[in-house]
Amino acid sequence: SSRLEAMKAALEHLAGKCHGDERPDCPILEGPAAEETEAALA
Repeated sequence: SSRLEAMKAALEHLAGKCHGDERPDCPILEGPAAEETEAALA
């Protein structure tokens, strides 16, 4: 499904931004959370 393909692409993009360190801000977790928040507020 195109929705799953879009989710896969988004996760691959976010994983590319992950430095694999112990930093508190995590683009993998923040990306989908921000999208869900925006959708809930729309």
